[in-house]
Amino acid sequence: MIPQFVENQDETYAGHDGAARVAALADAADPSAWYGRSRARVALAILLAASGIPSLFMGQEALESRLWSDDPSNPNTLINWQALSTDPARRDFLRFATDAIAQRRRLPALRGPRIRVSRANSFERVLVVHRWLEGQAADVVLVASLDERAKLGYRIGLPQSGPWRECLNSDVYDGFPNPNPVGNDGSVNAEPIPWDGFTASAALNIPANGALLLARG
Repeated sequence: MIPQFVENQDETYAGHDGAARVAALADAADPSAWYGRSRARVALAILLAASGIPSLFMGQEALESRLWSDDPSNPNTLINWQALSTDPARRDFLRFATDAIAQRRRLPALRGPRIRVSRANSFERVLVVHRWLEGQAADVVLVASLDERAKLGYRIGLPQSGPWRECLNSDVYDGFPNPNPVGNDGSVNAEPIPWDGFTASAALNIPANGALLLARG
């Protein structure tokens, strides 16, 4: 399987013009602020829901914003692990990354070859990715939004009607535990209403700059 990544040594190398990590691309002034960290969470969720072998670059799991260099004499390009003890946003991001990786390990469809993008709407800034295993009721759906506003009652297609578990909600990790995350209280119920080429669909609450992972059952 082909390795997949959203950060690598070429794109983050300190000697390259325009080099930046995902959070810094979103908010160069303060990558740990909401806009940068929320977009970085969405990027990581998409990476871990994609087919292939996910590759996290050094410090990406802890919202590192420093550029990388192979020169150990430059302390400004070393991973700032100390920030995990002083920056709550960095700790929350690491918890999100840890839980997202755990979901990939727990849900076999995320490690299989089958993938379909059932929605990619640039105007609404929504991406929906369907993962499944042939002959098994193990479907998983990732819903990712890069809209700066939450979407309430937003309908997407799902492969089957009935209950779907909300296995991961990126908004929960914003000030973990977020006391008022935008989401679906842990589950959604898909109705037999055709949508996006599927036979069923559900109306979801999707957080701003957020990602949801839904699993059948």
